[in-house]
Amino acid sequence: MSQEANNKNRIIQTKILDIYVEALEEMRRAGYVNTPEVKILALSVLGVINWYLRWYRAGGRLPAEEVHEVIANFVLRGVLGNHIRS
Repeated sequence: MSQEANNKNRIIQTKILDIYVEALEEMRRAGYVNTPEVKILALSVLGVINWYLRWYRAGGRLPAEEVHEVIANFVLRGVLGNHIRS
């Protein structure tokens, strides 16, 4: 990739990260997200999404809708899902 293309890519990535940080910060202020550092949370969510784009193959064992549901559940509820105990 050329330096110019690399610079454009970085600008786009920064803008996307900023959108996620802003949305998660709004959710934090509203009491839906419990973290002192939303940027780490935003990077984690983007990491999950990016890995999905690398490994998912259409025509696999699960339909895309089911894979999306599993990923969304993980992003929203974590590994323990609804089984979190106080």
